[in-house]
Amino acid sequence: MTYYAETPIYHEAYRVAHGVRGRTLPDYEALVYNGSMLLVNSQPLLGQSLTLPQNAKYVGGHHIEVPTKPLSKSLQQLLDRSKNGVIFFSLGSNIKSKDLPERMQRKLLDLF
Repeated sequence: MTYYAETPIYHEAYRVAHGVRGRTLPDYEALVYNGSMLLVNSQPLLGQSLTLPQNAKYVGGHHIEVPTKPLSKSLQQLLDRSKNGVIFFSLGSNIKSKDLPERMQRKLLDLF
């Protein structure tokens, strides 16, 4: 199934780039079975457990700069004063909680 979904996308995405450089687009099947390394954009501690070949390397999270910025003073105080620990839940920077349906907001609040 993946083959039939990926092949047209492969040809559409890379045909122009290869043509501009005067190269012939390699056969998709040849590339699939000739991969020397597989880069997986995932974090194994956070993602789904996968059985991967020996040549697979996780690269998820490598974009994070070190050292990271310190927490805001108010958040740091909240963490420091907590007697029973804190669950920090973030929707990231793309989703704002006010944009979630009220039912989902309630479910998240009930969860924590």
